[in-house]
Order: sequence, then C-alpha cells, then structure tokens
Amino acid sequence: MRQQNILKDPQVSLYVKDYTTGSISVAGEVAKPGAYSALGPHRLFDVLQAAGGLTEKAANRVVISHRNNDNPVTVELPKDPAELVRSNVDILPGDTVVVPSAPIVYVLEEVNKPGGYVLNSTNGVTVLRVIAAAGGPTRMAGIGGTRMIRRSPKGLEEVQIHLKSIMRAKGPDVPVQANDIIYVPSSRVKTVLNAGALVTSLGTVALYRIP
Repeated sequence: MRQQNILKDPQVSLYVKDYTTGSISVAGEVAKPGAYSALGPHRLFDVLQAAGGLTEKAANRVVISHRNNDNPVTVELPKDPAELVRSNVDILPGDTVVVPSAPIVYVLEEVNKPGGYVLNSTNGVTVLRVIAAAGGPTRMAGIGGTRMIRRSPKGLEEVQIHLKSIMRAKGPDVPVQANDIIYVPSSRVKTVLNAGALVTSLGTVALYRIP
C-alpha cells in the first residue's frame, strides 16, 4: 500500500479465521490410513476421500470416536443415495474414524468365479447365495463332494454340503459365517486339497462383493 501511494502509514491487523488443536485420524480399511488436517469444516465422506477411499474389504459402516468421549458412534453406509446423504455427518478435530473389515466367505475350485466374497448383507447369507454370486459350479465340478471348512475353538472343521439338493430346493440351505471356505472339487480329480492347504491358498484369491 505504501509502494502504490495508497496509504502513507497503513495499520495491518491479523486474526485467526480457523483454529484447531488436533488432526483427524483415519484407520482400518481405507487406502491411506493416517492423520489428516482438521482445518476447515469436514464431513465424513470428505475425510474418507482424503484417505483414498474404502478398500475392497471394508464393511458398510464406520466407527467414529470423539475426543473426551468414551461412547463411539457407528454410522452405517447404506447403498440408497437418499440414506447415504444422512450418513455424511460432521467430523471434528481430534476425532478418530475407523473403517472395520467386513466378514468374508471364500468359494474355491470348480466355480466360475472363485474368490473371497464380502458379506455386507444385513439379511444373512447362505451357501446357495454365495455359490450363485460365484457364477455357479463349472461343468467339471463334482458337486457331490462339496464341503465347507469352518474355524472353531477346536480348530478347522469340515462340514459336508449337499449342494445338489440345495440347488434343487430339495434340501435346507446352510447359513455361512465369516471366514468359511466352500470347496467345490473337480469330478476328474480323485485327491482333494485338505483343510490346511485350502486355508493357505486364501492369500492369493480375488475379492468380490455379493450384490
């Protein structure tokens, strides 16, 4: 202002427009977990976007912990756009946002799309629904030998699945749990993988979401 000869002796005052004493922490199933600036107004989706978005293993909910508050808040992330807008809550400096992992069930070998399937449904998921999401058995499948591997306090347990009866609606469907492995063997292979080998193979499978 002096250089432009606007004022001879200008008086300048500074004030803080925005002030914060802490960052916002984001953890769990996001692409870039870490601490993010809390300057300016923030909403949940802004914070999740800054953290690179959700991973393929993310559950359809987040848990928000407020500073000096021992009661975390769980916010659901529904698929309905109208409900999704209501989930975009304010996030404050010092808050911690955690995206938990969703439970996963695995379908291996003779299905058209083997892999891990994220269980984000609130209505429960059964063997038939998972098999359908995996594209159904292949032509080489020996569906009579289908079994499910489930973790229990006693270790890995094998459960025979009568898939042919289930698919023909002649037998009861079977609910699945997190980390179950549904194994559909080939009709041309007499030797099938044991439970330990199936668990070891999980690290290389693709992940999908059940529609």
